[in-house]
Amino acid sequence: MLRPENAQLAPTMNAIGQSLGFVISFLGFTVLNSYDICSLSSFMNFWGIVFLVTTVIIAVCKKEEEARPEEVGEDWKGTFLILFEQK
Repeated sequence: MLRPENAQLAPTMNAIGQSLGFVISFLGFTVLNSYDICSLSSFMNFWGIVFLVTTVIIAVCKKEEEARPEEVGEDWKGTFLILFEQK
C-alpha cells in the first residue's frame, strides 16, 4: 500500500502500528473500564466496527495495479521461481 519511494518505511510503520494497537487494546481498555465507561463487550464491538469500516473503505478506495506480464507465473512453481529470483 506504500508508494515505491516510501517502501523503506514499511518496517517503521509496522512497529508503530503494533505499538499503537497494544496501547489502545490494553491500556485504553483498562482506563475506560476502570472509570466504568465501557465493558469488554462494548469495547470489542466498537473496535470490531471500526475494523470493518476501515477495511471496507480501503477495499473501495484503494485499487491494486495489474501485475506486469513478466511477473505472472504459469503455476505455483513459476510463482516461487519468480520469488526466489528477486533476492
